[in-house]
Amino acid sequence: MLAKYIASNDKCIAILGNKRGETADLAISRSSGVDIVVNGFFKDVLRVFDGKGGGNANMSKVEAPQRD
Repeated sequence: MLAKYIASNDKCIAILGNKRGETADLAISRSSGVDIVVNGFFKDVLRVFDGKGGGNANMSKVEAPQRD
């Protein structure tokens, strides 16, 4: 996964988005030196956009229906 590769660098956060038809994808990954809990951030995103996904403190992926 590209986000994981980018975050393999020191002190880096990778945020990638993609639109597939009626679905939007979002991936976030962080290097071990960054003090942020990635899946905690995505819990709020899932609630707002009625999406689904999962991950851990280092990497998470979300899929949500497209909204206007």
